[in-house]
Amino acid sequence: MNIRIKSYMKNPVNAFFMQHRFKINYFKKLTSKNAREVSFHFYPLFLEVDQDLLLPGEPCTAMFLVMKGVVGVYIRLKTGEELFTDYLGEGSLIGQYSVIEQEIMIIGFRVVSHGGASLI
Repeated sequence: MNIRIKSYMKNPVNAFFMQHRFKINYFKKLTSKNAREVSFHFYPLFLEVDQDLLLPGEPCTAMFLVMKGVVGVYIRLKTGEELFTDYLGEGSLIGQYSVIEQEIMIIGFRVVSHGGASLI
């Protein structure tokens, strides 16, 4: 049996996005054609445990989609202590609203899973 795979699905980043886009409110209403076009703007990124993705006080210049691993959401208190408020896993979108205006982040995002995290 000869099964043809569409060329955009050969790329794991594109395939992951196309499979998960309906779970993400931000992308739910995209047509298949538009979703394919959007998927080509994602690039793979791997971060080790304890690496920051976005820091409080810095502008948000991109959005990220968690492919594998866990990213912790934290706030920095006046004392300098960091308090984790949430944890985001596979299929979670980060920075989707802040990137539009390149807003200064009031929260931070840090990889908390041992073994790191893969994002696009």
